Parts: sequence; structure tokens; C-alpha cells
Amino acid sequence: MPNRFPDSTAAWPRPGKRDRHWVVIRASIVSALALCAAGCSSLPGLDFPTLTVRPQYHLMRLRGEIAMQSAPMNTLPASDNPAIPVNEFGQTKRDDDYGGVLAYGDGFSGLEFGYLNIDMDTTDRGTLSQDFGELDAGTIVTSKFTLEQFQISYVGQVYEYESDSDWMLRLGVGAKLTHRDGKISVVEDGTDMNQIATFTDDGVPYALARARVDHGPFSVTGDYAYTATTFGGDFDGSMSDYSVYVGYQLEDQDLRIFGGYRWIEMPVSGIENPWKYDADLKLEGYVLGVEFGF
Repeated sequence: MPNRFPDSTAAWPRPGKRDRHWVVIRASIVSALALCAAGCSSLPGLDFPTLTVRPQYHLMRLRGEIAMQSAPMNTLPASDNPAIPVNEFGQTKRDDDYGGVLAYGDGFSGLEFGYLNIDMDTTDRGTLSQDFGELDAGTIVTSKFTLEQFQISYVGQVYEYESDSDWMLRLGVGAKLTHRDGKISVVEDGTDMNQIATFTDDGVPYALARARVDHGPFSVTGDYAYTATTFGGDFDGSMSDYSVYVGYQLEDQDLRIFGGYRWIEMPVSGIENPWKYDADLKLEGYVLGVEFGF
């Protein structure tokens, strides 16, 4: 089996790594304001913008796998272990979560500030097939997964086609900057013995593409974001975030309802004293929301 951990030497995490998200958030807001100050009115969607809010309900599930070092019989150096599917932590069902978007634009193009909060308690007991940090193979466990995500994005329309039968197609491109703080805590059932893995970043830039088809009050919108780089932190590798939503505009009202599906890929590599871990995590599930303007 290939070595998932190129260096087994124990190391300490960076001081204050859980506090860096405020720096990223402030930098993102300042960048957005600077962009507008430089000439927002010249950008698609920002010539005659409106402010809209989209509160969202998420029914998500955690998928993927994670490997963490351990020291059998408390002897060093640490041993590298095979990856464990997250269902062995008891993460086997979907969980209720929330998020939202504050948008400033024309409904297709413009600036968007997004937030997502995931708080998944274990849905079942699981049994570890491999050692996981302080926990031994064969241990019966429960778990909790949390994730807080902030993002700022801009999409500008680059193509539009409108047919004689009231169909409209719009295409747009842009970019977004995302910041995440996450944690998975695995606890031996019936005891206080546990092992955690935390992860964060200094900002993850994505290329973003959007397509939308409108017909009367109905619309279908798809977003696809991809990156293979970060500004630093625990995320490592290719990451994608895509969604497809079907919307309906209520007649004579400034209110739209929508629902759809979202998939987020998050490869992570980090250190949780003293163990190194390597994870390939995915969040996927259904989203329902409303959109209203001011």
C-alpha cells in the first residue's frame, strides 16, 4: 500500500489556526468594497443592482474517508494507517443544516456573499476497521462533524440567447473565494476517549461558471466551481463545488422559491497533535430556499 504520510515525524500545528477565518473574512469584504469603488457600474449585473436574500435549508450527508496515524502500544515512530470510510464513524444519514446568500446584482450576474453551517451529530454507532489516532481498531464509536463556510463570489454574464417561444439561456463566468473551518470528533461509545481532526484554510480561490435557463416563471440554474490551489491551510488537492437548482417566481410578487442538489469535495491533510491525517471528504445533499428582494 502506498504511504499516505510522506513524513511520520510528529509536529505541532500553527498557533491560532482556528482564528484565521476572521482575517480571511475581513480581507474578502475589503476586496469586494475595493472592487466596487474601482467601478462596479462597469461590471455586468452591477449597473442597476438590487439586493436580494436567499435563506436556505440543507439536508446534507458526509461521505468520503479519512486516515490518521497512531502509535500501537504507545511506541514511536507513529504508524501510518489505511483510510476509514466515514460511515464507520456512524455518519450514515442526512442531517438538517442551514445557510444563505446575500446577493447584489441583477439576479444572474453580480456579487454574492454566502454562508453555510453544518452540524452533524452521529446518526448510528460505527465500528472502526483500522486504528485512528488514540482509538484502536474494533472500537465502537459515535461522531460529530461540523463545518462553517464563508464565501464571496462574482459572476458576470458573457452570453445570452432568447428564443421566440419565451426561452432564455444565459452563461456567465467569474470567481469566488471560500474559507472553511471544520472538525470531526470521534468518541468511543460509553466513554470519554476521543480523537478529533480539525482543519482550516487561509482562503481557497475557485474559478466559477454559471448557466441558467428561464421559461416563464420557471428557471434552472447550475453553478460549477473548481480549484487546485489554496492560499495556505489544511486543504490540499483538487476541489469542486457544484449545484443545480430549479426555481419558480411567484406571480406579482418579489419572491422566488427554489430547490436542488449540491456537492462539495474537500481533500484535507493536516496534523492533530501528534498524529498526521489525510482525508478525502465530500458533502452532498438537497437544498431548499426562498429569494426575496429589498
